Amino acid sequence: MAKKLTITQIKSRLKKANIVLDETIDFEKGYDGWEVEVFIESTTQEGVADDEKTDALSDKVMDALKWECTKTGYGAWIFRQNMEDKGEWCSTNSKWHY
Repeated sequence: MAKKLTITQIKSRLKKANIVLDETIDFEKGYDGWEVEVFIESTTQEGVADDEKTDALSDKVMDALKWECTKTGYGAWIFRQNMEDKGEWCSTNSKWHY
């Protein structure tokens, strides 16, 4: 497992890739390291991503960080270093299942 990056290192990588750190990119400290969320809201539907713009920015973030990611139901992309696939939430075989 690679050494986890600090928030300063993450932001530095994104800036070097000419990614503007504005409201379209959110950082959150998770239990296993930092998460980066990419979300550009649609101009026609509140709370839903503009898929074309969000996906384009997510491609740049992917190139800069080289992290695994997952797409949310509302269209955002969540990037996590050392992301582990724990399976479908509703499946009884999943690590997520309660």
